[in-house]
Amino acid sequence: MNLIYVKSWTKTKHAAMFRLSNSLIQVEFTDQTQILLNSRLQMVYYKNKKGEYSQHKLASALDADYPEMVKRLKYTKQILVHWREAKAEEKKGQEKAKSTKEYEVDYNSITARGKKLMKGNLMRYFVDGFSEQIPHTSAYKGMARIKSYIKDRH
Repeated sequence: MNLIYVKSWTKTKHAAMFRLSNSLIQVEFTDQTQILLNSRLQMVYYKNKKGEYSQHKLASALDADYPEMVKRLKYTKQILVHWREAKAEEKKGQEKAKSTKEYEVDYNSITARGKKLMKGNLMRYFVDGFSEQIPHTSAYKGMARIKSYIKDRH
């Protein structure tokens, strides 16, 4: 027998939502009503304020003659959409952080390799014929000044 546990959860002003390890979504509203979404069976289970249970097919639940349940299902859908978007942003942030970290590692290894190759001669960082290959922009002029400064110093 597999133990069922809460994989993730969120709380809003009107409800607490739980995503369970068996893929069920359980929503506990502050007025003691409950919704249980079973995506495998495509079913919605609803407990009203009186404690009465009902079950409905997921495809037709929003069209049911239970306005209180439909209202809560729409609210649940809003929470799920927001939850999914937040998870996607979180994942995107983790991927961005990972790529930044990879770039940092690449930069550090390239810098270390450059220092090793230059063996104390700062002029080795500059490409010969640089002035002929690059148009005279302000960036080039700044680089040329640095290059001449290093030449004069060494």
